[in-house]
Amino acid sequence: MNPPSADAFRLTTHQQVAVVTLSVLLLLFVLHLVRRRAIREEYSILWLSAGILLVIATLFYDVTLFVTRLLGAVAPATGVFLVAIFFLVVLNIQITVVISRQTAKINRLVRELAFFDERIERLEQPKGSRSRSHCARISVRSGTVLSN
Repeated sequence: MNPPSADAFRLTTHQQVAVVTLSVLLLLFVLHLVRRRAIREEYSILWLSAGILLVIATLFYDVTLFVTRLLGAVAPATGVFLVAIFFLVVLNIQITVVISRQTAKINRLVRELAFFDERIERLEQPKGSRSRSHCARISVRSGTVLSN
């Protein structure tokens, strides 16, 4: 059995207009979020790239067929889904890296805050009184403040 021809999978004009419109709306929405500072510029690059690639894949069918054949897929929709899955994997890796960096920063800030809290307590105490340094301790492993 022969695989269907490439023209059997071609989008209709109505479908192309719908996909391009949605892609442009995605691009505008990402730019709006960047302008409102809801997304930082460096994180918007993947979303802008996805929107641009979707427009290219829709308007230039030969590029979509080339990528589909390069990936070893039969139908262009399969090639597009493989690229979309790859995009989502890259996006998850990027988010994981950001979360890991933020967690390290938060742990460092918690340790610094506990250090300064203890220091302030010592400075505010009258001379000769008992130190209350046992009230706030830091768990070095987790970076959290423990109170007694």
